[in-house]
Amino acid sequence: MDRQRPLSTIKNPTLKQAVEVLRSNDYTNYDHHYRQGRIELMGNMGDEALPFLMELLYDDTATAMTALETLEKMGATDAIPYALQALANPSSGLRSFASSYLATLNVKESIPLQRDFFLQAEYEHERETAAKALGTLRAEDEMHILLEWLEEETKEQLQHSHTIIYLYNTLGQCKSTEALPLLFRHITDNEADRLMREKAAQACHHIGILDTYVPSLLNIIQDTSLYDSLRGAITHLLILHAWEDVAVSCIQLLFDESTENRSFRTHHLIKALQERPAEALKNTIEALFTQKDAPSEALVWAYQRFQETHLQDWIELFAKSEYLLQEYLGSILATFPPTPLLLNILRTMLVRPSEDTRRQGAKLLSQLEEHPQPLDILMMLRSKQTSLQLAACSAIHSKYGDEACWMELDIRVRQAFTSLSEETLFSAICEVLPDATGEFRGSLIYNLGNMNRPETEAMLMLYAKDDEPYSRVAAISFLGSRTSPAITKLLIEALDDPDKDVRVNAIRALEKQQNQEAVPAIIEHLLHDPHDRVRFFAG
Repeated sequence: MDRQRPLSTIKNPTLKQAVEVLRSNDYTNYDHHYRQGRIELMGNMGDEALPFLMELLYDDTATAMTALETLEKMGATDAIPYALQALANPSSGLRSFASSYLATLNVKESIPLQRDFFLQAEYEHERETAAKALGTLRAEDEMHILLEWLEEETKEQLQHSHTIIYLYNTLGQCKSTEALPLLFRHITDNEADRLMREKAAQACHHIGILDTYVPSLLNIIQDTSLYDSLRGAITHLLILHAWEDVAVSCIQLLFDESTENRSFRTHHLIKALQERPAEALKNTIEALFTQKDAPSEALVWAYQRFQETHLQDWIELFAKSEYLLQEYLGSILATFPPTPLLLNILRTMLVRPSEDTRRQGAKLLSQLEEHPQPLDILMMLRSKQTSLQLAACSAIHSKYGDEACWMELDIRVRQAFTSLSEETLFSAICEVLPDATGEFRGSLIYNLGNMNRPETEAMLMLYAKDDEPYSRVAAISFLGSRTSPAITKLLIEALDDPDKDVRVNAIRALEKQQNQEAVPAIIEHLLHDPHDRVRFFAG
């Protein structure tokens, strides 16, 4: 090569090795893919590699392609004259790579050459590259060339052409209003390829639509026999550019529970609505909140819009949805201060028909730092549902400790745990246990241990590793009466628990098992445990 620079000028040893490989004519040891990898590696080596990449533009065609592509990724302008020359040469094998390089670097002077490349292209991939480049360069003045080409192609040719996708993208990027009649014709052509119709609609997202198109487009989004993705692209278009005309239809689709519309509503309609300003959607959101059986995914969408805008006056609307109260009131309380309005909504949760909502209300009230008295939660203690009584007990324990309302609490806890069938109590405890804390959590596990049920052993083993020591003590105290290698192993591991009461109960459980395997570990605690009580039981 007559443009080669001396290797002695290279400081980076990795770069030096790559250049040596690329200058070698020994293709036996260095195949094309290996050479390509070396060129791409040079792209990560900064300015020092630039002169050597430029040198490779005059190598064989495959090497020059990779070098130009690498220079494009680096954003290097050094090759602009070379690329312009290659793009202007109809016989050059580098025209596609030169077209892409010049578009990426936004070289406006290449627009006439890009147009000529589009018209002269022999292969579809070349035409696609040229169309994409014209869009990237925002070549508005050349859009008539693309439209003429589209008009001349037959429907059969367009159906089997990927180029049309790039042409639609380019027309959209350049906001070519003169393309609207042709795009609308393609969107509404029921015999046209689905993907072609979708891409035509997506191009209109950037351009807009004429008022006369709206009725036909509304008919398409209500046709459940069509693909959801096509209906979604057109819905998106209508919501962006004709909201006043389509709002009623969109709200109807949100409440349409038919199987045909469910996935469409979830994936496409809601996605399109998210692009509208929240204030403009207030009527839509109000309709969702006041609807008796609004679909959950639509409510979640409405909540997300509400959360983004932080509009306090929407909270009352929000409170009309039982589903959202259960799922999201906690995050609203974390976002807004507990105003009288929010506290009122929270109190109403305790008298809602849904047991789940009431239980969630008790939990949230217990988490409020400034809430003065547990009277709202105590109301739930008078409930006839055992799980609600237990939820209230848990909430009071969590916020006020054992000393708060102890008499009322003690009475209700005993009422909840006595004169009940084991099945009822087991079901209620399983429901409340995940949210319970402290000693109350431990007492629930203790009651589980007293039940002779097949599920309890696995549950006790799980809670023997709980984060709370009360839970670990309760679970371990019942595991001694059960024998299995897994339980013995768990009890031996519990001897190293940081809580002394857990260690004591682990020793007592192992004593019940009479398992010789545990003797060395217990002797270790007899000799070295820092707490007298642990050493006493070990002895």
